[in-house]
Amino acid sequence: MKRFPLTANGKIDQNSMPKPDFSIIIPKEIDSYSHPITKLEEKLQKIFVEAFHFEASPDVNISFGRLGGTSLGAMRALSLIRQNIYSQMNINLLFTNSSVRQLAKVLQPLIIDKKYDLVIEPIKTHENEASRPMPSTISETIGILFLVTLWILPILLIVLCSSITLLLTVPFIHLFIYVLCKNLLFPLGMSRIEDVLFSSKYYSWWFLQRMWTLNTFWLNHLQGTLFYNAYLRLCGARIGHHTNIDTSFIDTPDLLEVGDSTYIGDEVVLSSLTYYDRTFKLHPIRIGSNCSIGCRSVLHDGVEIEKQVVIKSMSPVTGHISSTSVIDGLSQRIDKDQSSLDKYNSALSKSQVVFQLISILTMFSVHIYLFTLTFSCLPSIIPLFIRLAIVWLTWSISRMVICVVLLKFIVGEAQPGLYPLNSWYFLRKLWLRQLVARSLACSFVSNIGPYHLLFPRLLRWLGAWIAESNDIRISQPHFLLAFPTNLVHIEQGVTVNGSVLFVPFNVTTNGQCEVKRIRLGRKVQLGNYCTIQPGANIAKQTLVGTMTRIDEEPSKVTDDDDHCRVMLGIPARLMPFQEFSLFSMSTKIFSSSIYFDIAGAIGIRLLINVILSFVLIHAPSLLLIYFLAAECFISLFFDALPNEVSSIDRINPWRYRLILALTLDFYTFITPLLGGTQLLVILLRRLKASIGQDVIIGDMNAVEDWKHVTIKSHVRVNTTAKIQCHTSEGRTFRLAPVTIGPYSRLSHWAFVFPGATLHGNNTIHPLTLIMKDDELPPNTQWSGCPATL
Repeated sequence: MKRFPLTANGKIDQNSMPKPDFSIIIPKEIDSYSHPITKLEEKLQKIFVEAFHFEASPDVNISFGRLGGTSLGAMRALSLIRQNIYSQMNINLLFTNSSVRQLAKVLQPLIIDKKYDLVIEPIKTHENEASRPMPSTISETIGILFLVTLWILPILLIVLCSSITLLLTVPFIHLFIYVLCKNLLFPLGMSRIEDVLFSSKYYSWWFLQRMWTLNTFWLNHLQGTLFYNAYLRLCGARIGHHTNIDTSFIDTPDLLEVGDSTYIGDEVVLSSLTYYDRTFKLHPIRIGSNCSIGCRSVLHDGVEIEKQVVIKSMSPVTGHISSTSVIDGLSQRIDKDQSSLDKYNSALSKSQVVFQLISILTMFSVHIYLFTLTFSCLPSIIPLFIRLAIVWLTWSISRMVICVVLLKFIVGEAQPGLYPLNSWYFLRKLWLRQLVARSLACSFVSNIGPYHLLFPRLLRWLGAWIAESNDIRISQPHFLLAFPTNLVHIEQGVTVNGSVLFVPFNVTTNGQCEVKRIRLGRKVQLGNYCTIQPGANIAKQTLVGTMTRIDEEPSKVTDDDDHCRVMLGIPARLMPFQEFSLFSMSTKIFSSSIYFDIAGAIGIRLLINVILSFVLIHAPSLLLIYFLAAECFISLFFDALPNEVSSIDRINPWRYRLILALTLDFYTFITPLLGGTQLLVILLRRLKASIGQDVIIGDMNAVEDWKHVTIKSHVRVNTTAKIQCHTSEGRTFRLAPVTIGPYSRLSHWAFVFPGATLHGNNTIHPLTLIMKDDELPPNTQWSGCPATL
């Protein structure tokens, strides 16, 4: 076919497609029936016919992908195999054995051996539930009020002193308060605490963890510097010399120990906390010298890493890791070449330390002086609440402008190559870029929303090669702004979804920073929370799945191949099925004019700022009522959203912008305080989520599409876990319910897709992807991407 038949809406008309002739792909040397078909193969044939909608029984030697099978069909086949043949079937087994005969050969010995049916001991529900510890909403409310007081009080006192210069001390006061509270609550330190949930020790830990979360914005400015190391030492951590720690995802700094000259990448989770049914435990994390830990890795449940260990991005790590090991996802090997590397001197010179200090103070000053300068320029005849709203908006918009100007004219372009972490080139071109992006770039989404047509134009002006078309969609530009933009190549029809991390550089165990280009081919779609490594070259019409890591050469496919392919896994693997042609997103978002669209978004933001400022100044007691009214409006909007929306253009644009702004305010002002409390559970219930008793949810970001989420009792959801009920398939936004069974535990970066059902007492380990429509048998634990037993 030269072109696909299309419907009036521009979609592929599957009813007009010619019937495929699969006989041309059957190898001549293979006779499917030269060997008798076993009973197991017959069952699998029937399952394949039902799952993939084949008109006849498939050839037992040909993979379902070559016969036209899709990812949705694979999930249906997985569910049917679990129901009718083998309850512990996992998706990787299906992907790696995609023909009937291959799969039957692998399943036969597993069916005979039944001793692995239960992986986790079932919860004894007959135990006395009266003895179960229950959360205290009174303690949580007092803790939240105390957090608000400690955050606002220094600002109010400085404002009363009428000293602009003293505002520069606010970040340092907030950071010092954490150290003070930690020493008051745990004067003897936090070594190996194990206690019942909701005890005084648990709430003391929760209070410190919430305070750390509130300080995240300030901590992001210090990451990767000697000042961050010094602050961690004040918090009780034992940090070696010349260590580069580039993450703030640390739940218990007091239990962290890092050796000399070790690098820890962006968004690495250092988790000491482990939830159990009725208890919790804090584990130490020990990392040796000269180690390199890649971005978005998770160290959990007690870690002891020896020297010269390489942990690649998005790898879960627990237990003891021997010297010179290389961990890549779930695999581990010994690299003897690591031991032969010479030790290096990564110390910064005094002038480099001064450069970092001046840069950090400059970023702090930008925020403070923008706010105060705008306020002083407005005439006093304007009511105070309106002046405050205008200042707030001006400060937010100015951050966008200053961010782009600094990246263009101060930071400038970077060149591919190897650079020492203590070189001036690294500090000026890479560290400074990350500092500017973390401090200023988040204002793009907060002001004009995701997927805006402005984002590709800004990146093109900053030096990125981006196709001259209006069908490139980038959800959150700050992730790309942290990457050297002149090394980015994006072709027509690319879609970059939420929280896609573009890793600016990789670091070796001898302190070398490796910088490379990245390329996204035509009609590439990047799923949520995937990670793009330096040097990635993604061929056209590739769908990169959620929680997938793309390395420098993910596959051997080239742009000469016109098939639509799916990459999934850590590291990425080519899946044995194909998807229909990938669509670009609509070129019409909300209006024909990009400037009119920006003006509309800013106007709505100003209106919300005026209302919020009025309540804050003239009736602070009504602040709770304001947020409750906003919560009701958000709930009504999402409650009325149909389960399938063919285009975002059909949603009222003004209502959509208003909901976007209100939701952002919730995530900015409310959820950092409520994480891990029953007040967050109550809020989610008001937003139509169905949640049982004794449920702990670490952060509101962990639950999306609230109306479609069911969480049974005694479930534990860690802070960075994600329960998502929507997918964007082509141009269509689809919703499907998710059910989390009782006593289940979702660890960090565990991702549950729409339609999935966890039947109870399921442990989902870090960096695990539960596929769409998957069903997990009770009393099982899962790991990997996609999830396996």
